[in-house]
Amino acid sequence: MQIAQAAKSPNRRRRYVRNQLLTHKIRDIDDASSQMQSGPDNIASLYTIDSGKVACSPPKTILLHVDGIPLRTEIDSGASRSIISELAYHDILFGRPQLTNASLTIRTWSETTIVIVGVATVTVTYKDSKHKLQLLVAEGAGPSPVG
Repeated sequence: MQIAQAAKSPNRRRRYVRNQLLTHKIRDIDDASSQMQSGPDNIASLYTIDSGKVACSPPKTILLHVDGIPLRTEIDSGASRSIISELAYHDILFGRPQLTNASLTIRTWSETTIVIVGVATVTVTYKDSKHKLQLLVAEGAGPSPVG
């Protein structure tokens, strides 16, 4: 049912909202009927995701050997580059190898900018596979996603 059709009568509006709540497993936080009075264009404000009931699985991680040093990284199939935090670069890789300048801007899926302090060219080993990889070093602390 389209939103325009749902707005024609109070019963249709209630049925539409109930079906949306059931279909998308979203619960109604606000009084739906009072908000529907402001029009069908405001229907998105009726829903709030109940994060207290959503089970999140921990990130999938793998153990890589970066220049011979074990490093647990998160698998991020959507990442275009592999990143390590500045903290991990100093604490785990002991500031080796030397960083080269990076003139790139990286953004997360939510458009947050990640400041890159440099690029390290490393040898990464996983099981029997060994490859050279450019590892971006991000400012501060955080996860180490591998793409």
